Amino acid sequence: MSIKHIFTTVVGITVVTVALAGCSSQSADSAPSKAAAKPSQSQAAEQQTPTPTPTSEAAASGVVDVTSDKITDDQMGHTVQADKVVRNFPWTSAQSGLADRDDNEQVLVHVAVTAGDKYYSTMDCLAIRVQAHGSTESYTSQGTTSVVEDAMKAAGYPALTKVEQGQSGEGWCAYSVTDPSDVLDLEYQRNAAASNDGTQITAKDFYAEMTPVAS
Repeated sequence: MSIKHIFTTVVGITVVTVALAGCSSQSADSAPSKAAAKPSQSQAAEQQTPTPTPTSEAAASGVVDVTSDKITDDQMGHTVQADKVVRNFPWTSAQSGLADRDDNEQVLVHVAVTAGDKYYSTMDCLAIRVQAHGSTESYTSQGTTSVVEDAMKAAGYPALTKVEQGQSGEGWCAYSVTDPSDVLDLEYQRNAAASNDGTQITAKDFYAEMTPVAS
């Protein structure tokens, strides 16, 4: 089987939150004349950098099963299907700007994806979006920084990692959704591209409703 390479042009804006760890130093001239006492085990534990924690104590919904059609990319061969969501996942300290808004909700979506083997292309959370049902505005994954992904992992929702050509994988993606509805829409975006043999890949958006399963 021959592998065709494609070249993709993507127009978009990626917002990356970078947490900077502060550091300090002490010159040799100002160093104390006596060696500092070695901290106890309890003191050392207190000095360790804590794992990022949510800014809110409000409990998330827990895992909610959803029914959702499998999306199949007819040209690239990719597939994606959602089967679970977590509503009202707490914001982390790195998302204070989003947390301050009263019309936003952080939603985690569990997806199973397969990257097609016809062209060299990968799949990850950035290819998938979420929006309120029927909305025209979708939202890219927030789970692209280590702070958010660490909080997800600590809560038992490990993030989806990049899936290589011809491989399958599953995991969670995080989204900030404005004016969310009970039923959410999953969106997969295919970008326009061209293969090395001249085959044109057209841009297309695919949608699937994520309907909560009645308990």
